[in-house]
Amino acid sequence: MQKTTSSDVVWAFRHLLGREPEGADVIEQHRTSVPDPANLPRFLFRSKEAFSRLGLAPTVGQFCRYRPQAQKILVIGNCQGPNLACAIAAMSDVSVFGVEAMYYTKAPDIFREAIASADVIMTCVLADHFDEIATSRLRLISPKPVVTYSPLYFDGLLPDMTYWGHHADRAKSPVGEYHSKIVLQSFFKGLTEGNCLNRFRLEEYQALGYGERTKISLAELDKREADCDVKFTSFIADQFRKHLLFLTFNHPTTTLFLHVAQKLCRAAKISVNAIAQNSFYNSLLQDTVWPIYSGIAQLNRLEFPVGQAFSKQGIIITLEEFVWRSYEIYTSFGAERLLQSASGTQRKEVLNA
Repeated sequence: MQKTTSSDVVWAFRHLLGREPEGADVIEQHRTSVPDPANLPRFLFRSKEAFSRLGLAPTVGQFCRYRPQAQKILVIGNCQGPNLACAIAAMSDVSVFGVEAMYYTKAPDIFREAIASADVIMTCVLADHFDEIATSRLRLISPKPVVTYSPLYFDGLLPDMTYWGHHADRAKSPVGEYHSKIVLQSFFKGLTEGNCLNRFRLEEYQALGYGERTKISLAELDKREADCDVKFTSFIADQFRKHLLFLTFNHPTTTLFLHVAQKLCRAAKISVNAIAQNSFYNSLLQDTVWPIYSGIAQLNRLEFPVGQAFSKQGIIITLEEFVWRSYEIYTSFGAERLLQSASGTQRKEVLNA
């Protein structure tokens, strides 16, 4: 019989309690108290902490599914990482832990344990400033298979979207951290809300070069994933006219997540089960959903219907409301302060459009 290991305890804690064990003594206590890992989930579920929440303890920036005596898979990513892990859990019989790389500086020990205990590491490409979890270093130090992929980003159908401000201090819009270039430009130029709203039309999109973004964005993604083990550009190029693949330029839909998860599993030689879309919950649906403008749909000859409303946490906002809410936020912030909060690249991209 396979004995319970320390990593079994840690992964079971993440799955059923949504947190790390308090310390080495707690890990050892559970390891010796439950020598058979098959009994570990039930043992933890009976605890007052787990039972009060029925063993449902989601953690921001993480997803963990522990299966006793199963292969352990670590997925490191941006905001897409936990959802990829969830998709892998839904379509396979492995244990999987997905975590956002941005939490490395806050909790490096979580990453160290996961890297040491995982049988396979799936990671988006991370630069050297990520230190221990940088892709180049992982390939050197890990004796386990490391499967790389590029974070999914495609703004071909959402060319008006932009961030405004630096990563740690981005300006807010009515739908979070994403802004409309047309609205920003109109505000800085002193246009009325009505005149701004009138710019959302086919002729304006053509004048701004939005019709060229699909080709450019696909080329950029292809370049970013050139050295990755698993690639997705060809799938996106083939499917973006037929199916909705992105909620924002960096938030994939369920359709795309399931495709990516399946390819990652195959690259890691993990058996994949048949799966229905409702078996996987895409948490990004609760975040920003940006509409594909009808003129953009026309320019790209899309084969599926598109709506014209924005949403955030399930709240629907019309284009007209998005414009006036943006103007109210920007006015409160102050035009000069808002302008200075952006990077040089962002200012150039918006103001020189």
